[in-house]
Formats: sequence, C-alpha cells, structure tokens
Amino acid sequence: MFEALLAKLAVRQMSALTAIPGQLSKAAACFFTGRLKAFVAAVLAVFQLFGVVLFDNPAPIIGDEINLKQYSLIFSDEFKSNTLNEAVWQEVPDLGTGEIYDKSMISLDGENLIISTEYLKDGAKGTGWYTGGIENTDAYSSFKPGCYFECRCKVPAAKGMWAAFWMMTSGQKLYRKGINAEYTEIDVMESFYYGKEYPNSTINTVHKYQPETHNFKSEIVGKYRIDKDIYNEYVTYGVLWTETEFIFYIDGRETGRTTNGATTDPAYMLLTCQVKTNGVEHPAVLDNPEDTFPVKFIVDYVRVYQAN
Repeated sequence: MFEALLAKLAVRQMSALTAIPGQLSKAAACFFTGRLKAFVAAVLAVFQLFGVVLFDNPAPIIGDEINLKQYSLIFSDEFKSNTLNEAVWQEVPDLGTGEIYDKSMISLDGENLIISTEYLKDGAKGTGWYTGGIENTDAYSSFKPGCYFECRCKVPAAKGMWAAFWMMTSGQKLYRKGINAEYTEIDVMESFYYGKEYPNSTINTVHKYQPETHNFKSEIVGKYRIDKDIYNEYVTYGVLWTETEFIFYIDGRETGRTTNGATTDPAYMLLTCQVKTNGVEHPAVLDNPEDTFPVKFIVDYVRVYQAN
C-alpha cells in the first residue's frame, strides 16, 4: 500500500519526501551543538516539506549554493541604457495566448528593462490586454549545455499577471514556421500567485514537445515560497543546463532538477508577461483596483555563465 502511494506522488513531492531525513539530521546536529537559530530553521523546513508532500504547498529553498567561481561570464545585459540592444534582443511574436504584444510596452530607464502590462480600450491595435516581451535574436540563440542562465528581477504585483523568464530550444523557431520539430521549453521562473494562497511564490516547469504525438511531456519541477517580497525586492532565478538535466536555482540556491526534455540543441532566452484572464475582459473583474495598471515586470539583468 505504501509503495502504491509513493508511485502516485508527483516528482516535486517525492523530492520533498527524500529531503526530510536530511533536514531531521541537520536539526538534531544543531540542537546538540547549541545552534538554536539553525535548529529552529531546520525544524521549520521539515514542517514545510511535509506540507509539500501532503498538501502540495510551495517548498522551502534549502538546496546547495551554486559556486560561480567555477564558471566564466560569457553573456550579460545589465540594461544600463535607455534603448534595447536590438543586436541581442527582438520582440516576441504573438504567442497565441490572447494578449496584444506591442513594442510600446517595452522600455528601459537607464537601470532596468521594464515590461508593462495593462488593458487598453483605445490601444493602437484595438481593445485588449497590451503587454510586451523580448527574446534573443538569431545571433544570440545558440547557447548550449554547460551554461548557467540567470535573471534578476521583480515580478508584477497584480492578480492575473504571468511574468516569466524562460528558454526555448531551436526547434521552436522551426515550429513557428510550420515545421513539426521537436523542442524543449524551460520555464526558469513563472510568477502567477499574486493575491492567491501562495504569496511570494514562483514555479518552474519543463515541457518537451513530441512531434510524433503532437503533445507535450510536461513536468512541474518545483513550486517555491521565497523569503522576500518578490514584487518589491529583486530575486535571482537561474538554471544550470547540462547534457542530461536542468538544475534550477533561486538566489543562488538549488531548488530542483529534472531530466525531462534534456537536450543538446541550442537554445535562446525570453522575458514576457502574459495575462491569465480566464476569459475575463477587464481588470476590475480580476479583482484588481482600477489604479493598479499598468503593472511592471522589472528586470535588472540577464547573465549567462559557462563552466570553466
């Protein structure tokens, strides 16, 4: 019976379950050496891990830190300008999710990239949700395994907003052209929990498109509660891509890993803010105050490191 229960647990719940003994050992060691603060933190982590297993709650961030001294910086955009570097970035095409993508919603203030989102009745392209998004140009779409990708950002503080830092392998651009090509989508960070039961939480997922079935093999790698106000404080989100797996990080600490979609195909990065309207047309119906909009997805930098 116990084995049958384990077989039904999601990957992230299994990961939490296997982490509990280690946290119990850590708590015991801290208790017997008189480190009260560390003991309390370890005990709290145990309760949070049980919450993941039993109730699908966000997991605590307790993984090892990545050592960036073992990597060299090979790409960086700090957005310290007033114009987008169009040699590196281009607008995303219409993603087919209902928003109106418009270049006017992308701006830089000399310190950050800002992607704005709001509902416009008299927008240049008609009535609807206006937003922006950028992706690497073809010249910067050949990142390979062995790299660590990181974004430092603040996510929008409004219900229904779906900010993301993500990656696609090269097959997706072929798919856009009507070619039924295999590709992997790596969602390093997705934020859509504002105003819900899991504040200050984000999720990461991996989707592998399988052309033979025209379906995705998808996996929620993790859902994590962050010990910050992620809407007003910067948080870093990263992924280490190896030939066999993707390893995810928040503020430099490992949060989860998966072999789903592992590939050696080249990849590119995207920054977007979609709208989870569930068919709702106006922001007031989403239970956001009228003066909430436009909301801003603020990006401090995007960096890529390569293993030495």
